[in-house]
Amino acid sequence: MNPTAADESFRVAVFTDHFSPQSSGGVEHVVWEVYRRLAARNVRVLVVTAIERGWSSFGAVEGMQVHAARIWDLSRVVGAQVGLAPRLFRSVPHVIEEFQPHVLHANGLHFQSTLAAALANRDRRRPMVLTSHVGKLDALQQPTRALTRAYEASLGRYVLRRCTRFIAISRSVREHLEGLGIEPDLIDDVPNGVDHERFHARQESAERLPRPPLLMFVGRHMPNKGPQVFVEALALLRDQGIDFRAELLSSGPLRQRLERRTRELKLEKLVTFRGHVPDVAAEMRHADLIVRPSFSEGMPLSLLEAMATGVCLIVSDVAGNYDLIRDGENGLVFRAGRVDLLADALRRLIEAPELRRSLASAAWKDSLAYSWERCASETLDALRRAVDDHDATHPARIVADQGSNQ
Repeated sequence: MNPTAADESFRVAVFTDHFSPQSSGGVEHVVWEVYRRLAARNVRVLVVTAIERGWSSFGAVEGMQVHAARIWDLSRVVGAQVGLAPRLFRSVPHVIEEFQPHVLHANGLHFQSTLAAALANRDRRRPMVLTSHVGKLDALQQPTRALTRAYEASLGRYVLRRCTRFIAISRSVREHLEGLGIEPDLIDDVPNGVDHERFHARQESAERLPRPPLLMFVGRHMPNKGPQVFVEALALLRDQGIDFRAELLSSGPLRQRLERRTRELKLEKLVTFRGHVPDVAAEMRHADLIVRPSFSEGMPLSLLEAMATGVCLIVSDVAGNYDLIRDGENGLVFRAGRVDLLADALRRLIEAPELRRSLASAAWKDSLAYSWERCASETLDALRRAVDDHDATHPARIVADQGSNQ
């Protein structure tokens, strides 16, 4: 993307929680990839975020400022990625007034920073764009599903009514936004990207690791990401006499419980909890299978990255996953939460290396359609449309009484 004179005076205030390389969440990494590229195009960027104590924000980039407040992580209590950042709500109006952005760009309907932006923009004086990262909620476990729907029907609708336009990262996310009452013509489709220089397939000449095959989970250890399903399926595999090794990358509030369950199942010699690793791309290239057993998604970043890395994938049949993976064509799909079906899929692919390679090759080819350069350009286009369309005297056109029906 070449810098343009028109970009030089364009100012964007960006809102996302957990804007730190120490976070394993996808949304904040999307913001980093997009806005470091836009800053290189001379767009002036202010990132407003809430991060945990001891965390640092992403590194300084010319043209990008970061305003960070403390967030209190409640995920261990709630069972979902939820936090409170009271100081953020006090500081955001002043930060916006000082920066004088042309547009506000919130990322994640359920984030504290998004709610803070909406409250600061209660009079809709500035155009505001929301990028949504969540598809259908049907497979979410209770009480998380009920709490999420309650939020979307109350504070979520408050946020939506302060927005001018919306960005959907996948078809499933678009459908969810429309289910919340957003008119289709207000939604721009901008899929996530992947860094193909960093996430690339193993060289043809390199030998695969000898058996036992390496099975991998990559993602935050949260109930909605399904690492507990992965661990239970590994126990079934072991009981069937299947030889394997398994690793869980990253961490999260479920980690201690998962480690305890691993010991209860006598899997500790087969399963390794790696925590945060410095180079997740290199680790992925060692895997024979990567599993995404989640209960809710938008367009999972780690799934795109695994596709680009040329590793065979098994995913749950939830929105976001099935936007990328087609069962039997570029991966295998199983019913979300069904431990037995995940174990069956793992066994099938462990015993069929040729099928693994064929599915992985198809997924790798599909990944080539996704790039951060495209994502950044289309995000900027969507923001400019919001500025052009903005009319501070009219609320966003949201279908009445449709509510949170997905």
